[in-house]
Amino acid sequence: MKGVFMFDITTPKYTRTGTEKTIKDIITPDKRNLAYSGLSIEDIQAGFLQAEKTLSPNVPQTVKERLVVAKNVAIYGWFSYELYTVSLFWALTTVEMALKHKFYQINPPPHHNFKDSFRSLLKWAVDENHMPANTKIILQELAHSFNNRFIIEIFPEESRKKGLSLSDNPTLEEIKNLWDSLSDEKKSEFQYNNAQILIEEIPKLRNELAHPKTVNWIFPPRSAIDGYWQVVEILNHLWQ
Repeated sequence: MKGVFMFDITTPKYTRTGTEKTIKDIITPDKRNLAYSGLSIEDIQAGFLQAEKTLSPNVPQTVKERLVVAKNVAIYGWFSYELYTVSLFWALTTVEMALKHKFYQINPPPHHNFKDSFRSLLKWAVDENHMPANTKIILQELAHSFNNRFIIEIFPEESRKKGLSLSDNPTLEEIKNLWDSLSDEKKSEFQYNNAQILIEEIPKLRNELAHPKTVNWIFPPRSAIDGYWQVVEILNHLWQ
């Protein structure tokens, strides 16, 4: 049709360089995987397949289709180790897609259009009780990141707001001493529940993977598998 741009979906054939990998080269296991004693490609698949067995049948098909890509990418991590990180990233983006899907199920467009951030979507889900406070934290990187930020950033900032004595640039020792001096009741005022931690940490990790600065993140197979389980945990709350 004249005046209408049509996409060319054919794959162009370029002149070969002589350095292309053969199928045999491509399916050679990445040596980093072989460092795990007794680990096989079947073991990698099993972690994802067990997670899928627990997935609620009420999860929309489009969300399932996106999630399964994370599994398939991780399987090929057996041959290219960095793909475990790609799998984790894709799984985290599935959470964002799922939250938007859930939001529009409840608030159909065009009357509602959610333009806020990933973090805002998570907060909406928690505030509306689609994700309970005790949602499991399965991906250990999320908990470790929060624990580190809590002692270095969150607690010092919140303690000043509450009028506790702390210098402008406190040492780690000063921060720990202040924390240790508080009663259990006072400490509880600073503590986050699981859902609040997920609100903070899932978008943060997604953003670090999507917008790297100086570091190429490389996560191990366990992170890809745990990330998948984490997404399944959230999806099962969204669609019980």
